[in-house]
Amino acid sequence: MIFVSMIIEGEVFLLAATFLASQGFLNPELTFLAVFGGVTAGDSLWYYLGHRINHSNAYFGRWLVKKTGQFDEHLLNNSLRTIFISKFVYGAHHFILARAGVLKLKFKEFLKDDFIANLAWTVIIGGLGYLSGASFQYIKHYLKFTEYALFIGLAAFFILDFLVGKYGLKKKI
Repeated sequence: MIFVSMIIEGEVFLLAATFLASQGFLNPELTFLAVFGGVTAGDSLWYYLGHRINHSNAYFGRWLVKKTGQFDEHLLNNSLRTIFISKFVYGAHHFILARAGVLKLKFKEFLKDDFIANLAWTVIIGGLGYLSGASFQYIKHYLKFTEYALFIGLAAFFILDFLVGKYGLKKKI
């Protein structure tokens, strides 16, 4: 399930899976393999989609050129850095991968660069999820105070909203 989730949407599931691994619900080694395999498979699918597109005729191809065409030089000259940085730009990464396919980058070179970028990204983001799970045991008793503070703040907001509406304070403000 983690493998398929990583193909569809990586960041959220990576954080959740590594958090659960740190809590002992998932095997960390198997989780890493599923995460890394899913990310690599998903990236390869996006590359293949871009490789199959005729960017002059297809609507998606023209849109892709319009949105990601400015990255062509970066993809051609330094694909590793471009792929790595795009992993941290929400909503752009898949389209950069598809653009690499449109540009017909050599798949072997793409796979090597994507492998390195995926490894670094998985360690960084997965490490954050794992560490947040590990630190959860230490901060869980403080969360009760946060729950109370949020409840009091929400109640105060509703009371203030009621008073403003009832006594016509909107006109005075």
